Amino acid sequence: MPPQPKNIPVEITQHGETRIDPYAWMKDENWQEVLRDPTILRADIADHLKAENAYYEAETADLASLRETLVAEMRGRIKEDDSSVPEKDGPYAYLVRYREGGEYPVYARTPRDGGTETILYDGQAEAGDSKFFDIGAVICSPDHALMAYSVDRLGSEYFDIRIRNIATGEEYTETLKSTDGFLVWAQDSKSFFYVERDDNQRPKWVRHHKLGTDQSEDMLVFEEADNGMFLSISLTQDEKYILIEPGNGN
Repeated sequence: MPPQPKNIPVEITQHGETRIDPYAWMKDENWQEVLRDPTILRADIADHLKAENAYYEAETADLASLRETLVAEMRGRIKEDDSSVPEKDGPYAYLVRYREGGEYPVYARTPRDGGTETILYDGQAEAGDSKFFDIGAVICSPDHALMAYSVDRLGSEYFDIRIRNIATGEEYTETLKSTDGFLVWAQDSKSFFYVERDDNQRPKWVRHHKLGTDQSEDMLVFEEADNGMFLSISLTQDEKYILIEPGNGN
């Protein structure tokens, strides 16, 4: 028998309508903190989820070989070692490619007119043994000396941004938390703009970060007052302007 969740009726009234939810207990009251640290999930919820997962694994154990067959067939129908068209930018040509059997992309560049490839960010190596790993962006500075990259290792959609010196591999000390994963470099290559999410995961604030400073010092550039609107930023094609773009998905 599958694990049976507790039935604890809770009366909820919204918009003038009342309903009974017997499973409201499965929403942790501290869900916003749980998104940032899953280890603090309330014990009774975690125990039930583990029991459900264990039940699934036991009931589908006989399908393991079929899953392997399906994965092999799907891999056989795609070009695993695919690569993007190199995009020329200044003295370099940038590209994203995949290795055969790999799950994550490799970001690389070559001299503009050909030459030895430099791997900027190897997603497969960076993922390590992470149970979850999502790359938000890998973006080089206008002077091509630095690389900012963002990663979500929890599945929370809160991305951490870090900065790396391309030539030395040295990491800057700061880590920018709770971002939406994208950023736009300033032309001086000494700072960049990014969008910060609030506790409800809404992309709400555009901030300006100067390299070598703590995130708490970042200047607020724009705040979206309407919680129904989400923010994003982008760079115009002529690279003269940064656009702040509110939208609601409609």
